[in-house]
Amino acid sequence: MMGPIITGVSFRDASLDLRERLTLPLSDSELHHKAFLRQPEIQECALLGTCNRMEILIGPSPDHDLDEVLAAVHRVWLDLLGSELNLRQYVRSWSGEDAVHHAFRVMASLDSLVVGEAQILGQVKESYRRSVQFGAMGPQLRSLFEYGFKVAKEIRTETSIGKESVSISSVAVELARQIYDPIEEVNVLLVGAGKMAILAGKNLEDAGARCVTVVNRTFARAQRLASERGWDARRFEDLDLLLPEADVVITSTGAQRPIITRDMVSVVMRRRRFRPLFFIDISVPRDVETSVNDVDRTYLYNIDDLEEIANRNLSARESDLALADSILARGIQSYEKRENVIRRKPLLSRVTGYAERVRDEELLRATNRLGESDERMQKILAQMAHKITQRLTRGTYKVIKDLDERELDRLSPIMEDMYSVESDTDLDEEDHDSDQEQEAS
Repeated sequence: MMGPIITGVSFRDASLDLRERLTLPLSDSELHHKAFLRQPEIQECALLGTCNRMEILIGPSPDHDLDEVLAAVHRVWLDLLGSELNLRQYVRSWSGEDAVHHAFRVMASLDSLVVGEAQILGQVKESYRRSVQFGAMGPQLRSLFEYGFKVAKEIRTETSIGKESVSISSVAVELARQIYDPIEEVNVLLVGAGKMAILAGKNLEDAGARCVTVVNRTFARAQRLASERGWDARRFEDLDLLLPEADVVITSTGAQRPIITRDMVSVVMRRRRFRPLFFIDISVPRDVETSVNDVDRTYLYNIDDLEEIANRNLSARESDLALADSILARGIQSYEKRENVIRRKPLLSRVTGYAERVRDEELLRATNRLGESDERMQKILAQMAHKITQRLTRGTYKVIKDLDERELDRLSPIMEDMYSVESDTDLDEEDHDSDQEQEAS
């Protein structure tokens, strides 16, 4: 059995531009899940899309090999995007134990741009929920997710990696403080009112920012975020009027295309008399056109630009990383042990069923021959038969449990033949031969 498969791109090996091009929008999540499930190579799937990664988790069909499964996943992925990219050239893929290791690292925020961020676990849980909702979750991925959640919780409990409030949003605010220190009197425009924007709002408040205006397409959400902190809220339609008054603009929306363009900023900068304007775009897809950086006295930072600050945060957590890795290794070992037992259950059940059936049949024949009606004697015989069966099968159980995947695949047919169902005729003939031997003696 191949085990889970993961394929995708992340900040580690794909540019922001490529990640944008390969992102599957959440708004069409049900359509995407069903498209993957229509492929005979795919039995289960879950889609994980964040600002730093787009990955597809697969529970493969046992009738297809790794290359066939990956070809099917990539084909559907490109069809959904309407793209002709050669995905093999850009994506990374993991299978079996490597996939488990990668999934657990992602869930534990050890593979995040900001190590220790709490948001990734919530995003993975949302991915799990959507997969369940759309009927794409099965035993392979369910086990992977549930065990991964357990390991992630243990790492956050037993280490200090996640104790400080660290996130992409906090790194963005830290960058704003580096640009303007102190930040108290700086005019900050926060565009968006979703989860990342709410986190950015909290970090701005903690940093002491007072002059903050919140803009969002749904005005009520902007009002709610602003009122909690004594800030101003404005309608999205006022964005072009607010930009000239801002010093720092932090954007985090769910828009599928840029909401701030070069032409818009060119006009804004003339109205500002070319006072510097800083954009910190933490959205994927991006909210601010990359060409905005070409406008004089305008400075644009995106997700990938935050990595240097994130790495400084990482150095402060390195003392805990070794402990986190050991917890991760222990969790993977425990998961693999459990999965091995599950994978061996059919064969173990066959051996157990065969042994118990033979035991019960032979016990019945023996008691019938003895004509023994004494209840105590029957109990002693039953206990003896049970213990003989246990001792004879114990070694077989150990061999099966200790087999690696390749050995299991090779020996399963042999073991099944050894413990195949015997016909009543075979048993009767053996019984008859045994009776004759006893009479002759």
